[in-house]
Amino acid sequence: MPKKPATPVVPDDPTLEEIGLSPGTFDILAGAAIAVFALLLLIGVLTFSIPMIPFFNLGGAFIVLALLFAASAITTIRTDEWAGFYFFGRALKLARPGPHITFPGLVQTVRAIPRSMKQIQCPGEPEDVYHGDEKSDIPDDMVWPIRVTTRGPTEDETGILDVQMTIEWSFYVQFQILDFFMFVSNVGSFELAKQLIRDSGEKVLKEFASERTLRGVIEDLAIVDDALDNRIRELANRWGMQIFEANTLAPNISHPLAEELRNLPVANLKAEQVRLAAAGELVRLTMEGEGVAAATLARLTSEATGRQLFLEGEAAGLKAKKKALGISGDSILAGEVASDAFKDANAVLMGGSGVADLFATVEATKKVMNEGKKE
Repeated sequence: MPKKPATPVVPDDPTLEEIGLSPGTFDILAGAAIAVFALLLLIGVLTFSIPMIPFFNLGGAFIVLALLFAASAITTIRTDEWAGFYFFGRALKLARPGPHITFPGLVQTVRAIPRSMKQIQCPGEPEDVYHGDEKSDIPDDMVWPIRVTTRGPTEDETGILDVQMTIEWSFYVQFQILDFFMFVSNVGSFELAKQLIRDSGEKVLKEFASERTLRGVIEDLAIVDDALDNRIRELANRWGMQIFEANTLAPNISHPLAEELRNLPVANLKAEQVRLAAAGELVRLTMEGEGVAAATLARLTSEATGRQLFLEGEAAGLKAKKKALGISGDSILAGEVASDAFKDANAVLMGGSGVADLFATVEATKKVMNEGKKE
């Protein structure tokens, strides 16, 4: 946002009346003061040797009176302050830095308004703002903070900062007083001007905050800065004051909430780390499960294929035996069964009875198989 120009040096408000000065009256009174001093001093010199009463010299008394009058008639204006001379409320002359001769009692000097560019912070400097409970007594030389309350969120406002809360807010104003008599006439004092600036600025902040949640306040700081700047310039236009800049400072949210908001990125990062770790574990388990399933499937497939090939090979062998021996397949199977039955025997049958037993076993086996086929 471009910086606004300073307010004009001479306000153009037609309702403002030009303050007429009477520098001639001031010069006459200053001349009269010099004449009074000279007269008192002359009387003192002429009567210095004339005693009025014992131990009292009339001339010496007039000389002392002349010196006291001269001391009270000389007024010194510092280089860093605005000052002006008045004759019972009538503006006479702007007091420039340096010594001036005035008539004591007839000319009043108004001073202590800063001449150079100044900056004030409202409600006060940070070390002067009391952050305690409003029910407690405020310490001396401290001021209450500006507390404003935001509005509550709507149904569509679900962000972390879309909340209603009371915050402490402050702002600063850079200015310079360029028309001393207009400032004194319309404001009266520098302290009153600061109070008026604070009250007007606080009203702007409260109106702005009441229309937004905390998130809206933070996002629209440029808007409230613009509104505040316009309001202060409009106010100071009647004071002979030049405004250079008026802006808000960052709102001061509660310490616990500020701490939680500060830790929010860390919490989000930790949550993201947990999420990524969980996702990685899921991928690992999925890949391991798929690998185990694939390995089991491959093993079972291999076993089935091997079993199939074994059976096919065994059938092919029986077929070849049948062709080579010229006997039935049942006889060959019976022989295979008999072979399996005796291959693990602890003794070898010898002699005719053993051979007979062997053939008996073979015939029995064939008979069992034939009966199974009939059934």
